[in-house]
Amino acid sequence: MTATTIINSLEPANVIRALHVHILTKMATDEDRYFYTRAFTSDHYSRALITGVLKDLRDAGYVEYCKGLACEADGEFAGAGNGITPKGKEYLSQIIAEADDWPDMDTAPKDQRILVWTGQEVYAVHWVQNPFTDHVAWLVGTASDEETQLLIENPLKWHPCPQPVTTTQSNEAQS
Repeated sequence: MTATTIINSLEPANVIRALHVHILTKMATDEDRYFYTRAFTSDHYSRALITGVLKDLRDAGYVEYCKGLACEADGEFAGAGNGITPKGKEYLSQIIAEADDWPDMDTAPKDQRILVWTGQEVYAVHWVQNPFTDHVAWLVGTASDEETQLLIENPLKWHPCPQPVTTTQSNEAQS
């Protein structure tokens, strides 16, 4: 199962790009390091989802997979991991440059789902207000357990969400 299949069942397809930024930004901070899948998982991002996204990134040439990694400290076998490629760095730079052209948050609509840029990551969000405290923020996704919801309080820029690719559009593109 690919990341596209998993995310299409949860949220609009534009979330994939936000996950690409999440993963590649972390990898770019230490380009000589390979990361285990669990380095990207959280209450919001399951292992199955991250595994699918990493596969998509590898297929695109943005990430490389390496087996038989050894620990630098003691030379012991440390397993396998994924690392960013030069092509992945270019892709991340392109996404960041596009975000620089996005409007400031003071013009963001609060009646629709949008993409926001925090200066490091892109998230698909919608505006929420706590009815008891009047606290407001941008919410990433929806979850059944309020404690696992991710709120983005001070994003820098916004962009309309692209329309999700439908099965018909996807089939036409492959023909």
